[in-house]
Amino acid sequence: MSSSEGSALSGVPWNAGVGKLLQRVADQLSDLVLGVDSSGGLYYVSPSVEAILGYSPEDFRRLYNRALAFSADARFRMLQDFVQERLQGISDLLGEEQVPETLVLNHRDGFRVTLQVRCTTVQGRRGESRGAVCVCRDLTSRRDTFASTALATRIFENSLTAIYITNNQGRLVQVNRAFSRLTGYDSEFLTGQKPELLGADFASAEFTSLVASELQASGVWEGQALLRRRDGSVFAAAVHINQLRDESGRVLFNVGCFSDAEEDGRCQSGVGPRAFLDALTRLPNRSLCLDRLERAIARARRGAAQIAVLYINVDDFQSINEALGCEVGDSVLRQVGERIRCSLRSGDSVARLGGDAFVVLLEDLRGGNVCLSDAAAVVAKVRSVIGRPYRTETMELALQTSIGVACCPLDGSDAEQLLQRAEVAMQRVKASGGDGVQFYSQAISARVYAGVQLAQGVPEALSRDQFELCFQPIVCPRTDAVVGQEALLRWQHPLMGSVLPEEFIAHAERAGHIKMLGAWVLEEVGRQWQQWQQQGCRVPVVTVNLSVEQLRDDDIVQTLQAALERYGMPAGALLLELRAAHLQRRGAVDIEVLEQLLALGVGLSVEGFGDSGLALEALRQLPLAALKLSPRLIKGLPDEQGRRLLRGVVALAREMGTQVVALGVETPAQLEAVQAVGCDGIQGYLLSRPVPAAQVAFA
Repeated sequence: MSSSEGSALSGVPWNAGVGKLLQRVADQLSDLVLGVDSSGGLYYVSPSVEAILGYSPEDFRRLYNRALAFSADARFRMLQDFVQERLQGISDLLGEEQVPETLVLNHRDGFRVTLQVRCTTVQGRRGESRGAVCVCRDLTSRRDTFASTALATRIFENSLTAIYITNNQGRLVQVNRAFSRLTGYDSEFLTGQKPELLGADFASAEFTSLVASELQASGVWEGQALLRRRDGSVFAAAVHINQLRDESGRVLFNVGCFSDAEEDGRCQSGVGPRAFLDALTRLPNRSLCLDRLERAIARARRGAAQIAVLYINVDDFQSINEALGCEVGDSVLRQVGERIRCSLRSGDSVARLGGDAFVVLLEDLRGGNVCLSDAAAVVAKVRSVIGRPYRTETMELALQTSIGVACCPLDGSDAEQLLQRAEVAMQRVKASGGDGVQFYSQAISARVYAGVQLAQGVPEALSRDQFELCFQPIVCPRTDAVVGQEALLRWQHPLMGSVLPEEFIAHAERAGHIKMLGAWVLEEVGRQWQQWQQQGCRVPVVTVNLSVEQLRDDDIVQTLQAALERYGMPAGALLLELRAAHLQRRGAVDIEVLEQLLALGVGLSVEGFGDSGLALEALRQLPLAALKLSPRLIKGLPDEQGRRLLRGVVALAREMGTQVVALGVETPAQLEAVQAVGCDGIQGYLLSRPVPAAQVAFA
């Protein structure tokens, strides 16, 4: 048979159909199959020659046969000589299978390939030799593959990184020892299970959908995830997943690996924190929060959905730590985090940024104003669960929160920007006294930024005498006599004009400037009282607002006493005023410091009474001179329900032996109503706006 008869196993003469069948079988083998005729010509070479020797079947057959006619072409000499020797041997041992032999050939790229060759006779009808079929097994590849497999197995089992493999049905087929160590599950138990067994993020339909879509698109997913061990504990993991496919693109396996981020952080101390969980609450920390926020923004873009970020700050939390100790504070923070987590919808998440700051991420919100409405509903629920009492070993605590909300894409489309704008909105709530909610807007951002800038200028403004006190009278409704003056701070800014305290006081507190500003106010009240006295005026009691931050000043008692003595002002002529919301939060006000101040002889008033919880226990402990009703109570007048509520509050104050001042009286109808229920004092724009000291009337 000549070498030009084609690539079929046509040297098998007894049945052409069998020859075609054998060729089809040979075409599928990974071993190299060669068909040679009795003269040594090559008439068939299997497709595997390309993988083993680097030639296409057509090139190999053509070059091999051409080299037979040209002795100068030595590239196949070794193989040709080998085949001739084998053919001679086959003729001598006709009908017997040859013992496998080893042959070393050169690959097309020049490196050596070791083959194990087994030759079998092809016989004619009369039993004569018609050539041979040689099956060549690549020992080099198999030996390297065996070594590589052994090495890969050792790496897989001894890696400190957890590795798992899932099949195309998503079920675990193999895990290594590190996986079992980190999760507590043994390999036998896990085989056939799904990774969702690890709970936390892996059990989230949203999370698994995200991973699946990214694997479908790129074959790789990398990120952070929360996983749950067999004992129920949760840990943060850095996860990397690769998808393995066959030549047709069909998924064969997913290979995932992960490590405990907290362990990594301990092993690399000083390099930079890699943990993604907050150590106190075991909630995601800022790093993981930003990662989730970035992924949520990407999903929102693809799905045309909206997301919202809630920046939650516990009001006056520092006072809890100071008054009750860090252990109580830590316990409260853990409870806050757990309450927020349990109140959220499926798919939403909460993180702790540090201190008393928490962030909630709300996903899959509807567009437009509906997004704001959906976010507001979640905010209301969060505020409700946080507002429930907190039980410690010795008492119950009540908390209030300031919450800022920013939406994507309405308020930004970058994770850091969105978080910053939610914080700006929260700061606006703080600046307004706390205990509220604010959605971000450019106007709010400008006001907060202006407040921060103003606060930074407080020391210079004091040195340049830019602050002044205005006074608003408190009038007796029965006699129309002025029974008091409230001192109200104003900043005469050279560029912004008269700036109200709500624009800068909260920022000044955070900047640490409230001590010097409060001391200036006490000094100025004493100086102005002395001046009025020298003018022969009958000076009533002067009310001064006191910040909670001032009560944390170790020198507040000495500062006040020195001011009183310096200007000869009787302590009874001064009324210190605190907000009811501060008294309502146990621990926000140091009762012992207040008692020291009251021991000097000054009076104590509570402003905003009826605005929030009544803090009855705190009120019972303090000898209050006056309760100043919240303008919200006055605004409800003169309707009957507002009257009944006001009568109840006044009756309570009467039982405590405390005078009642109605703040925010702006209409004659309101004035008539507060007179009817028996208030002792009236303050509001109906009577007088705040005026400079020179314009104060005492009649």
